[in-house]
Parts: sequence; structure tokens; C-alpha cells
Amino acid sequence: MGKSSKPGADKLRYVVSRNGSDALNTWYTERRNIYEDYRRLFKDVSGGEPKGPTKGIALYIDSQDTKSHAEGQIGEIYFSKR
Repeated sequence: MGKSSKPGADKLRYVVSRNGSDALNTWYTERRNIYEDYRRLFKDVSGGEPKGPTKGIALYIDSQDTKSHAEGQIGEIYFSKR
């Protein structure tokens, strides 16, 4: 988990779930508590409490900063209260 150092990215935080050392051609199941992630990642902003309803989340691969190649697929996504 961490912040971006890019200009204008003060509202962005990252959670890295997998990296290049994980097995290829394998599906993984991830479970996250998005609220707790938010609290940890944004503790410097209003004590980690959301200011209003969440407007969205982003799921993606980012390899441009490491100047490497990445490929992935995202399957079904479920949200629940617990």
C-alpha cells in the first residue's frame, strides 16, 4: 500500500496484490476489506474516514513506471457487507 509521487496524484493510493514473481497462467482469488484499506491509506486525510459516498474504485495493471511489460485479466468481482 502506498501513495503516488506523481504530480496531481494526491488523491490516489495503491494496493499491490500480486507481482512478477507469482505463477503465470494461474487464477487467484483476492479478498479485501475496502473500507479498512481506505482508512489505512487515507489516514492523513480526515483521519481516514470517507467524506461521502465512494464514487468508484479502479482495478488495473501498471508497468509504465518500471518500464516493463505486464498482462492480466480480471474476472468476476463481488462486493458484500462481509
